[in-house]
Amino acid sequence: MGFSSTLDDALSQSVEHTINMIAAMFEMPRQQVYLLLSAAIDFNVTQVVDITPKAFTV
Repeated sequence: MGFSSTLDDALSQSVEHTINMIAAMFEMPRQQVYLLLSAAIDFNVTQVVDITPKAFTV
């Protein structure tokens, strides 16, 4: 999940958190996880009317 003052930054944080989590869980290099997620990631925006936009990856 990502939280930031802009939606772009929230999405970027969400991707970074996902990469870090999967890399740690499966002991995979970050580059390999990034390539895997490039084919399998989807974004959902949960709030844009609030002061801080939120986004998460699925």
